[in-house]
Amino acid sequence: MLLTATASPWLQRETVKNLQVVIPSRNFITQEEGVDRPELVIRLRSVKSDREKIRWIAEQLTRSGSFYGKRGIIFSTFADGGEGLGAYNAPAICEGLEKLGVKRIGYYHGGMGLDERRNIQKEFQDGQLNILVATKAFGMGIDLPKLDFIIHFYPPLSLEEYWQEAGRGGRGMDSKKGEYCQCVVLHKPSDYRLLQGFPNLASFEKILSTFTCAAQGEVCFDVEKIAPGGKLRKLLTRLHERKDIRRLKEMRVGGIILEKWKLRKPAGTVVKHIESLFDEEGLKSRQTRRLRSNLRIRAHRKGKNIRVEHGTKDTGPALEYYDTELNWLTEPEFEALVMIDDTRQDDVLYSRFKLSKDKLSPQDMKMLARKIKAYRASGYAKLDFVFGRFLKAKRGEAKSVILDYLALKRKPA
Repeated sequence: MLLTATASPWLQRETVKNLQVVIPSRNFITQEEGVDRPELVIRLRSVKSDREKIRWIAEQLTRSGSFYGKRGIIFSTFADGGEGLGAYNAPAICEGLEKLGVKRIGYYHGGMGLDERRNIQKEFQDGQLNILVATKAFGMGIDLPKLDFIIHFYPPLSLEEYWQEAGRGGRGMDSKKGEYCQCVVLHKPSDYRLLQGFPNLASFEKILSTFTCAAQGEVCFDVEKIAPGGKLRKLLTRLHERKDIRRLKEMRVGGIILEKWKLRKPAGTVVKHIESLFDEEGLKSRQTRRLRSNLRIRAHRKGKNIRVEHGTKDTGPALEYYDTELNWLTEPEFEALVMIDDTRQDDVLYSRFKLSKDKLSPQDMKMLARKIKAYRASGYAKLDFVFGRFLKAKRGEAKSVILDYLALKRKPA
């Protein structure tokens, strides 16, 4: 039995498809009434900056504010990695509000330790905390009655996601008795550009390069992205001169021409050479750091297992791309990697994967290229919809836009 309160028809179909089971249409039972959640009042508020968002929230949560003494969740898109995009993450929002006098507030995100998350969740459920700044990692399956407000610090990445998160408020409330949960979405003009970079959707070339390096000691690059006089080209030339790498035959997949290189020395040795070239010749760039990241994964390979270093609390993430790149390859269509566990050693957090394939077939690579292209297109289309229609909705129309989009009510004739 599969139960869902707010999944859209599209999400229902995708879920059944991924379960790889046949379910007759007569076995679907859908709720036809009450889907609009009348106790949720959705408001959109435009501001000029993230600092203004912090100030506005603080005004509502401190004495004489409309949310003073009430319970609710402030949703943040970012856990602990938003600084790279110039964003406020959950801890930063929490700290900013505390400085402005907000009391009984905490934060929660998936990157925290299990015991720490459990303690924060218990404190919020028991009423020791009134306000929680959280990512979407909080609240799945948790039924907290009568939350008074849900604030989104950034606009949603999709309306499906927003409806799930806003729906955690107002449970147990009765609008006929005048009980309402205020759902506020804060947004500024530059949020669209910010959210386009999150999640950082890895390209086909990045995913393939990460996997082939882990499995075979090869790295590849989209030929069109290598500038003739750029830092990546200079670094590859220097590593070739040192006989660290050798060039292989170019490969064409899905309309992309890939330049391939093979390691001739241990990955750890090549990483040290890259570090020295960063310092001596100033060859550090986003592309060259990614090459170093891929080689670090290779350096941690033992047998069929590879180990991906997150970094320490002091140094921050050591690898910037593994989340999207390697997790794509754990999906059923490819089954190139199997996630084993997360482990901490000498204050460094690692994720461990097991290689179930040493190579992706041409068919695998074409499927991967098609899937990423479709995912990117659909993801940007949802963002365009959110910013183009949802955030421009007239007062009182925001909920109608959501319900129409999710097909949870009939569109007007």
